[in-house]
Amino acid sequence: MKKPIKVLYISPVAERGGAERVLYNLVKFHNRDVCEPHVFFLKDGPFVDEIRKLNIPVYIYEAGRLRHFKKSLMAVYRIARIIKREDIGIVHGNSSMGHIYGGIAALITRRRCIWFQHTCPKLTFIDQLATLIPSDAIIANSHYTASLQEAIFPYRKNIVIIYPGIDMAEFNHITARGRAVRDKLGIKQSERVVGIAGRIQRWKGFTFFIDAAYRVKKIMPDVKFLIVGDEMFGRDGGYKNELVNFAKNIGIADSIIFTGFQKNTYDYIDAMDILVHASIYPEAFGLVICEGMALRKTVIATNAGGPQEIITDPEIGYLYSPGNSFKLAELIVSFLNDPDRMKRMGINAEEYVRKNFSADIMTQRIEKLYGEIRGN
Repeated sequence: MKKPIKVLYISPVAERGGAERVLYNLVKFHNRDVCEPHVFFLKDGPFVDEIRKLNIPVYIYEAGRLRHFKKSLMAVYRIARIIKREDIGIVHGNSSMGHIYGGIAALITRRRCIWFQHTCPKLTFIDQLATLIPSDAIIANSHYTASLQEAIFPYRKNIVIIYPGIDMAEFNHITARGRAVRDKLGIKQSERVVGIAGRIQRWKGFTFFIDAAYRVKKIMPDVKFLIVGDEMFGRDGGYKNELVNFAKNIGIADSIIFTGFQKNTYDYIDAMDILVHASIYPEAFGLVICEGMALRKTVIATNAGGPQEIITDPEIGYLYSPGNSFKLAELIVSFLNDPDRMKRMGINAEEYVRKNFSADIMTQRIEKLYGEIRGN
C-alpha cells in the first residue's frame, strides 16, 4: 500500500475569503490514507487557528509584501526547509501568490508543484510571474478562469478545471439556523428577506443591490434586506460607510441590515428567501451561489464569468445582466409573488449542487490529480 502523499499548501492569506474557504474544505475532506496535508501561511490571522483545529500541521512566516526582497527570500527558504524536513511530495500554491513562493521552493528542492487559480487572472506582474514559474498543473476554478489563464505568457497548456466544492453538511437547510438569525436581527418569521453575502468591495455590486432594494420597497414595503459581510484585506476601505449613507439618503436604512462579517454564513443565508449575487464584473466562480443553492434558496446572479457555469438552467436559479438594478428588482418581486416556484427551484438547486459542487467531489478530483502527478 502506498504511503499518503504529503502536500504542503501555501496560503498568502490568513483571513477567510473564497479561496480560503475552498482550502479549508479541501484539507478537511482529504482522505488521510491518500493525502497528508500541511499548511504554510505567509501571514498570521484567524484562519490559522481554523486550520489548526483540523489537526493539520501549520507553519507561519510573516513574509510581508513581495517587494520586501529579504523577507521573501527567507519565506522561500523556510518553505524549502519544511519540504525537506517533512519529506513533502507536492507543493500546492493556493493562489498565484502562493505559487510564487511555493513554486520557487519546489524548484529548489526538486519537488512536484501545482497551484490553484481562484481569481480572474490579468496581465499583472503577480499573475505573469506565477505563470512563468514552472508547475505540473494549474487548477482553474472554472472554464472562464481557464480561458483567461491560457492567455498569459508563456501560455501554459497544463490547466485543469476543477470546480470548488462546499461542505454540504454545513450548508444544510435542515440544520441551518436561519430562524434563530431572524430572531436575533428582529425579523419576523413571516417577513420576506432578500440578502447578499460576501466581501464588501465595489465590484461586488452592493450599490446596485441597495438600489434594487429601493425599487422593491416601492412595491413591497415590508421586505427586509440583509448585507452579510464586511471589508477585508484593506480593500475599498470606506465603501461600507458609503453604502450605509446611500441607504439613508434614499430612505430605506430601516429596511437594510448590515450584519458585518459572520463565520456561520450558512445560518445567515438560511434566514433569506432570496440570495442575490450582484458582481458588476465577471466572477471567476461564485462560491456563494452554490452555498445559497445548497440551502434551497432562490438565487439570482449576474450572467458574467463563472456564475454562468453554475446556474445552467432557469429551474435552479436565474441570471441577469450585471449592473441592471431595474431587472434585479423586477426579478425579486416576481419570485416573491410566486412562492411555489421558489420552493421548486430550491429543491432542484440543492440536488444540482450536491451532484456537481460538493467538497467531497472537489477533493476526490484533486487527489486524483495528485496521484497522476506523483505517477509521472
